[in-house]
Amino acid sequence: MGTNPASPDKSALSQQLWDVVTTLTPEGQNASLRKAEEQGLDLNRGRIPFAETLINLNHAREILLDLTEKKKLAQLPLKLQYSLLAQALRVSQALQALLSGTDTVQAIEDSVDDLTSSIWQYNLQNLSGEVLGLAHKMNQLKAQETLIRGFIAKPRGF
Repeated sequence: MGTNPASPDKSALSQQLWDVVTTLTPEGQNASLRKAEEQGLDLNRGRIPFAETLINLNHAREILLDLTEKKKLAQLPLKLQYSLLAQALRVSQALQALLSGTDTVQAIEDSVDDLTSSIWQYNLQNLSGEVLGLAHKMNQLKAQETLIRGFIAKPRGF
């Protein structure tokens, strides 16, 4: 879940996730399925059949689009934001590799499963404005507490 030096600035995370997720279109998914079938790849060799993986991917895509469109992503912990971006990038790269003729069926399954697991683990599909509103207020409170601690820590001259 860590980040690497090429990770975007936190202010660009939402846009970058949007950019990646919008490439995971149903048309692109269908094209990858057709390519895998053309190559005669075994689409059922993993724990999850490839067709079900694509259903899971489309569901994850819709959730991530909602997170970014409604500006909910910025209220999640940074580590989770970076993780979601990295997972979405892995899915996108694996789909592109499949379209280029590389057998990445298993990699796509694993990457989509990781992304779906994160969405479920953090209950992202059920984020409401009220829950995020509370998180926003808590972040404001933390900022105020930081200012107060800084003020208390400063030496005072009389």
